[in-house]
Parts: sequence; C-alpha cells; structure tokens
Amino acid sequence: MTEQELKEILMMTLKNKGELSDNLILHMITHIGSTDPVLRDELIYQAFGIYVTENRFSDSQLHLITEQLLTQKKLLSGINQSVSDDLFTRSFSALIFALLLKQDHERRFLSKDYYERIVDVVQYYVSSENDLRGYVPDKGWAHAAAHAADLLEAIALHPLTGDGELGLVIKGVAHFLTSAPGYHDEEEERLAIAFLAYTTRFELDGWLIDLQELIREVVFHSDSLPDLERYRVKTSLKFFLQALFFKIDEDSARSYLEHQIVNLMN
Repeated sequence: MTEQELKEILMMTLKNKGELSDNLILHMITHIGSTDPVLRDELIYQAFGIYVTENRFSDSQLHLITEQLLTQKKLLSGINQSVSDDLFTRSFSALIFALLLKQDHERRFLSKDYYERIVDVVQYYVSSENDLRGYVPDKGWAHAAAHAADLLEAIALHPLTGDGELGLVIKGVAHFLTSAPGYHDEEEERLAIAFLAYTTRFELDGWLIDLQELIREVVFHSDSLPDLERYRVKTSLKFFLQALFFKIDEDSARSYLEHQIVNLMN
C-alpha cells in the first residue's frame, strides 16, 4: 500500500470512526516513520492514540502491534547512523510503546514476557540515541528526546517496574541531558516529567544525587568532551532543574532544587 493510499484510508476511517483491521494496522506500522508529517502525526499516530486509549483495539490487535514493533526492531531502526530519516521511525515507535505501556497500566493485557522485551529494547535505545533533533524543516517533529521521555515515564509508572527498571529511567534521562547539542523545543520539561514519575518510587535526594553523579562523569571526567559541549550539558541540566522546580510540590524539594540551580548559574 502506498503512503497516499494509506492516507486516504485513514482519513476516511477516522472521519467515520470505523474499525482498524489487522491488515491496516500492519501498513500503519510499516509507515510509522514516514517523513510526511500529515501521515505520520495526524493520521498514524493519531489513530493509534485514539484506538488505544478508547479501548477500541482487541487484545489480539494490541499484541499484534507490540509483536510487530518488537520483531521489526522499529525502536532501533538506523540507530547506528548519526543523522537519518530513520529517526522518525524510532521516535514515533517510542510514542506507541508509551501508549501501550500506559494502557497496560490501566488494564493489563501484556504478559510479563512482553513487558521485559520492551524494557530490554528501550534500555539499548535510550543509551544509544544520539540524533536529538526537535523540529525538522519540511518533515515536522522528530522530537526524539521528548518522545523517549514519554516512554521512560510510562516505564517508571508501570506496575511491573522494579528497582532495575527505575535505574533505566535515571540513566535514560542522564543520557538525553548529556548528549544534546543544545535543546530548543522544551525537551528538558518532558524529561523532567519522566523524572517526576521516577520520584514516586525514590526519595528526591537519592535520585537527584544519582543523576548528578552520572552527569558529572560526562561533564568533568571526560577528557574528550569539548568546552562547548560541557557548557551545553550544564545549560540543559539547569533548564531541567528549573522545570522540576515548578512541577514538584514538596517545599523541601523546591528548596533543594533552588540551591542546585543557583550553583549551576554561578
């Protein structure tokens, strides 16, 4: 099925609130990383979002989506290339995995094996993603860090998540804070939201110290990191902490974060 044919079918299906067949789902997954922003964002992702959250997929269809994303390794598509359009496939696969995990939190349909397979691939993805473009001219939002943050949040909140998986969340946030050449599209705020989900399972002082240790290893213990990159990591961390400051409720946490932000700004 061509992208134009898929666009026309999805437009009609969404307009009429029709059903999505297994065959149509497979075509949606095939084109999940299309560089056509209308097809990718407004139709494929929109359809997945509506049908997952409204429980309009059967359990067998949810398993089909999960299995296809995993077996086709969509989250790792072109992961070893520095810059390519495969970024859209990875980034939007991350969003679909986040949808599936959040829905599984509401009503369990994924087996523990599926959960563990998702976590395994996410662990590799969040330590390897280095194409962190936000908006790409003519192709729309890639937003890799923001979409990965949504996925990390879904993992942090999932009932099967234990200490090991929470460690994945902190390492993932640290990776995206230390790998960026400078964010422009509020990625730090999305990462802060993911980290706040993590704090529901850990005390503030413990997880923030862990995060800062991971970042310190990159910023201060890497001889190969240029001064400009160190500055950008420091800036990203500052904006991340500021986002946390305005989103967190506890006064003691705010006081601690204020102290950390002041130190970074000096």
